[in-house]
Amino acid sequence: MQAGIGSPARASSSSSGLGSIISPLVQVQDDTLITHLAEELTFVADRKAETERALMEDLLAGLRKEEKLLDADAWKYAAPRSRRTDIS
Repeated sequence: MQAGIGSPARASSSSSGLGSIISPLVQVQDDTLITHLAEELTFVADRKAETERALMEDLLAGLRKEEKLLDADAWKYAAPRSRRTDIS
């Protein structure tokens, strides 16, 4: 078996050389990933807000329609304006 092939001294010397090259690449990839994730979150938040707005508009439209129906039938449920009182 050759000395130095699996030794920690050789591994650390080779990795330190690669580390100086890979570190900036990892930083660039991290920045790109963070930028991409930020854009994705913004897109998701915008879609959520748009969906909530559409749902709220549909809900309000349905409620207005229901209100008109209740107003049209209100006369059925109104109490009489005058009551007859029996005098005994």
